Amino acid sequence: MGKSIVLVGKRNEKIVEEATKDTEIDIFFFGIETNLDHLLKKLESYEILVFVATLGSWEGEAMIEIAKRCKPRARFFCLTRSGTVQEIMESRRQADEILAEFPEFSGAIISEEMPFETKIEALKLLID
Repeated sequence: MGKSIVLVGKRNEKIVEEATKDTEIDIFFFGIETNLDHLLKKLESYEILVFVATLGSWEGEAMIEIAKRCKPRARFFCLTRSGTVQEIMESRRQADEILAEFPEFSGAIISEEMPFETKIEALKLLID
């Protein structure tokens, strides 16, 4: 199969909805109560997985762990949090971990302060 989006948490749901409204891309949701093994089984048949999450939160940690298990097919659309110093530091740590774990990084890491339309366009570029 082709590409799929793995949305980690609900924070970026509107961005994903808007970026994919004219496409036929499968979207999978990962929440705190999602069975990871069951999700990974569903993702096995996809060539490319675009992970969408906000760094600086549990979403970033979960996305990194899931992506490690789907390594060869991972692309990233990450938003960094900047509400507090702690969020900034955690976002940076998670971004550094992604870049270390995925030296052939493919994706975008942008501030959640960017305009909504910019976020949509960046995600569209990753799924086209």
